Amino acid sequence: MEFDPNVVVWTTPIANVDGPICSFCDRHIGKVYYISQAKLKAANKQYSKIKNDYEMTFNKNTTVYTCDEATKIPPITFNFLPIAQLPNMDKDSVIDVIGVVKSAKDVRCITSKTTKTELKLREVQMVDSTNAEVNLTLWGKLAEEFDATSKPVVALKGAKLSDFGGRSLGTVSSTVVQLNAV
Repeated sequence: MEFDPNVVVWTTPIANVDGPICSFCDRHIGKVYYISQAKLKAANKQYSKIKNDYEMTFNKNTTVYTCDEATKIPPITFNFLPIAQLPNMDKDSVIDVIGVVKSAKDVRCITSKTTKTELKLREVQMVDSTNAEVNLTLWGKLAEEFDATSKPVVALKGAKLSDFGGRSLGTVSSTVVQLNAV
């Protein structure tokens, strides 16, 4: 079976030196995969804000298989930070946050200054139990598929803290987003 980037979830950061495998990866929380011919090494925390101890590198020979017989998958663990504490955190911190969608704008496109590629984004305003609010930017497919009509509870694992327009959050390739996570 060949690698199918449309059915893979990663809880460990993955680098790909031989092609754009991971830029197309979808996340399927709660699934398990067999991965062969990939390199697993200790994470270089100097270059990553993610708190994982290991990272994986794929190459053109890497294969990924769905593991259908897995029955017990450990849940994702969050370390939620109240939105009111965001001003006390360093810019570019990677954090976990939970809140309710207060409002969401339509998807729009911008052009990256560095890569000159078109990027899709959606801006969402969240509020938490402290009544503090934060703007969240969702990127790519996540921005396109996000449905805010029911004002869902959103749990974010690994959102990046920015100082764009005051304190704000953005998703990155490793961010996990769970809707109606109560």
